[in-house]
Amino acid sequence: YLIDLMGDILIDSQFAESSVYQEKDIIIREISTQLDQPDICAHERMKSHIWRGHPLGRAIGGTISSVAQLQRQDVIDFFSKNYQPRRLIIAAAGNLNHQDVVTNISDAFWNMLDDGKSDTSPPPPIFRGGISIECKGVTHVYFSIAIKAASYTSSDRYIIHLLTTILGGGLSSRLFRKLRQETGMVYEISSEYQAYKHDGVIVIEGSTTPELLHPVLSSILLELHGIALGMLPIDAEELWIAKMQLKGRHLISQENSHTCMSSLATQTFYFGKFIESEEICLKIEKVDIDQINVISKKLLQKGVNNPAISIVGPQCDPVCNTHSLENILKEFSQLNH
Repeated sequence: YLIDLMGDILIDSQFAESSVYQEKDIIIREISTQLDQPDICAHERMKSHIWRGHPLGRAIGGTISSVAQLQRQDVIDFFSKNYQPRRLIIAAAGNLNHQDVVTNISDAFWNMLDDGKSDTSPPPPIFRGGISIECKGVTHVYFSIAIKAASYTSSDRYIIHLLTTILGGGLSSRLFRKLRQETGMVYEISSEYQAYKHDGVIVIEGSTTPELLHPVLSSILLELHGIALGMLPIDAEELWIAKMQLKGRHLISQENSHTCMSSLATQTFYFGKFIESEEICLKIEKVDIDQINVISKKLLQKGVNNPAISIVGPQCDPVCNTHSLENILKEFSQLNH
């Protein structure tokens, strides 16, 4: 029944005028809610800054203005152009039989015709570093730092995941220990590898007080430069802990049917196949100390000279003084020369 319903939605949707306007109102309210969350604002501002003018830099939900302008025909045109059989991946996970699912999908989607047009990819994104600031009525400062990294299919992806785990992937990570536990300079801090088909970034995010913003940014950049210059190399214990965390997170996530289904679709999109958990864990385990230090130095030597920093905070000099923030970046860029 569910598969038949999906087929009806994709083939026979009517897009009633009243439904379109109702959904527009809901989405506008969701966007408004996100604008009230400074951590999300800092993250979205970072992406729109580094990939300005490219689809990767656009907010998934659009803007209040763009959604408000949508008409029923816009939705119909977009749907007919993009929801084509060649562009669909159907993934399922749980207590099911593969051939039964294939048969049911064939029955439900048999009259979904492809228009035969070829898809064109947008040009590769160009990473833009620099400072982006938004001052608003908040008490704390929220920051998002982006370092250019490799795309989703890179052979170095497991190493980059391990690097971000070591940097800010939990209570034992470098940035959390130094900036939260030892000095109490931040309320929260984390790092993550976010990758797409044509680009990827290492993202470090957190929050602090306005008077500690500059020392916090300097401490983060100092840590990144220390790894890039080989002065603060990753040690064997850090690598072992990161491996245990990464493998553990992956194995636990695969116990969830929804996550497993999402992994099936994502890996099929990027690799054309599903990668078994055993292979993923083996690739993580095979990373040695020399590999992670060599790749980390190579990656960060390029990235730390041109990071992107997005800040959302109150109207005050430490936050809004773009010149002083740019001077911090200049000081650290000189360390590599």
